[in-house]
Amino acid sequence: MAFLSPCVEQTEEGGRFHPTFHLRPIAYRQGGSLYRNVPDFVDSGDGNFPHLVSRAPLMVYTAANGDRRLCPTRDPARYLEIGAPYIKPAASWTRVSLGTATRSGNRLVWMTANANLYIVHGGHFVKLSILLKNGWQPPNGQFAFPADLVGLTRSGGTILADGVPVMTVRAPHVEDLDNPLDIRPIAYDFVKVGTQWYVLFTLPSLAGMSRPLIDPTINLQPDAPAGLDAYIYGWTATHDTNYGTSNVVGSGEHSSTP
Repeated sequence: MAFLSPCVEQTEEGGRFHPTFHLRPIAYRQGGSLYRNVPDFVDSGDGNFPHLVSRAPLMVYTAANGDRRLCPTRDPARYLEIGAPYIKPAASWTRVSLGTATRSGNRLVWMTANANLYIVHGGHFVKLSILLKNGWQPPNGQFAFPADLVGLTRSGGTILADGVPVMTVRAPHVEDLDNPLDIRPIAYDFVKVGTQWYVLFTLPSLAGMSRPLIDPTINLQPDAPAGLDAYIYGWTATHDTNYGTSNVVGSGEHSSTP
């Protein structure tokens, strides 16, 4: 269970103000204790996966080459592992060489001649962004990530632990950094080659985009429309009600007598 902090963003358009409410997790409960959410990468002590986010609802190990192990139950033995990107410049798929990552807080960055790859941890989500540079596009507009599940199962883009949804793969899109309103969906599918599963992305036309940014995000539950908890209301010392299917959000003071 995550504890959320509201943040209000207000924008002006045509003389009218439009408030937007954002919720971000500030703490999580584990083993009967409450921990503050700290989504920064630290040294793991593991040479294979040296970058670790441990004090967050979504525990993540990241390798030097960009491979990620995402542990939605915070059990290192149960994870979704997503590898570094592959492209197909000729007859066979080839892993992209990313070089050395730089790390700052919750952000990892790899910079190459054709693209920059960013991994940002937001506490309950991991955002992978790929910035295409100098007009470069992957051959056939496609790239793939090897994906493995250990101790978890998958149904479509939903990851489950013991039959319960714990993580979702958001539908990816590409946007133009110089024109944020230009957002185009990316077709994706899970495909199996031999014994290995891959997430295959096929880009739309990037015509007219000056700085295309590819954005697939993996999100820990709760997440619309299949979120686990909208809110939990405790009205006595021994009774809590889970309003997980409610689509109502309230703001302000309230008191009642059961």
